[in-house]
Amino acid sequence: MRTNNQAIIIALALLAAAAITAQAQYSITTLDFPGNPYTAAYGISGSNIVGNTSDASLNQSGFIYDGSTYAPVNYPGGSSTSVFGVSGNSVVGSYLDSEYVSHAFVYDGSIFTTLTGTEARGISGSNIVGNFSDGSGSHGYVFDGTTYTTLDAPLAVTGTFAYGISGSLIVGYYIDGSFTNHAFLYDGVHYITLTPTGSLSAVAYGVSGNLVVGTYIDASTTAEMGFIYDGTTYTTLDIPGSTNSAPFGVSGDSIVGAYSTSDGNQHGFLMAVPEPSTLALAGLAGLAFIRWRKRGTAK
Repeated sequence: MRTNNQAIIIALALLAAAAITAQAQYSITTLDFPGNPYTAAYGISGSNIVGNTSDASLNQSGFIYDGSTYAPVNYPGGSSTSVFGVSGNSVVGSYLDSEYVSHAFVYDGSIFTTLTGTEARGISGSNIVGNFSDGSGSHGYVFDGTTYTTLDAPLAVTGTFAYGISGSLIVGYYIDGSFTNHAFLYDGVHYITLTPTGSLSAVAYGVSGNLVVGTYIDASTTAEMGFIYDGTTYTTLDIPGSTNSAPFGVSGDSIVGAYSTSDGNQHGFLMAVPEPSTLALAGLAGLAFIRWRKRGTAK
């Protein structure tokens, strides 16, 4: 006859087995720009993935990957180009001019258009989010093709940064008076602070429906971790065998990001979003299916 303790142990073992099985069903695809040791994926829309790549001399350019071919994206005359967001065939990012001043841009596949602000980070349809600075600090913005609207989180003291957009939802982070980063979700009316369990600070990079992805500093280890938030549960994220990893973009059931390996190289990745039941099992079993200690992810 089983005791209560034995029953509990068996139940936990079954939960752990279920979580391990669910983890094994993950499909993770590594993304490496040909010939370059550093690749990071930041945005996804349909079959198009965008990000940044650097060669061994750290010369950086953006890229678009359509599932079979990597195409570089370089702003004409720019000394360095970064691409962060994609929607359909349009991408957004920033470039450095000859004086190393950053400027935001949108690129439709044939024409580059410079935008107001230092960075364009996300795009959804005709709406673009990014950042700019003035005498009062750093501010987020949303641009609808005609009008720029400034975004300042109510609790921000030194800056607000808008990083991702999906429909009417915007994510990013703000900095309070103690210079702590706080991830936020903005629905057009309310700023909601996102606080992963046990975190000291957090940044939200991407949003799609009720899913938000980003990074946080763990309070117990001071290590930087990745997270997925489904509107109810925070789940820590990791790439097996990596020295650090981070999710930067999400669209539907796909997440993109970057991870580093012990040889010092950085790789982009594409992975499937876990089913809600998998997230719950992983939490109940105390198994973080992804755990990450970041020593520095290039952007």
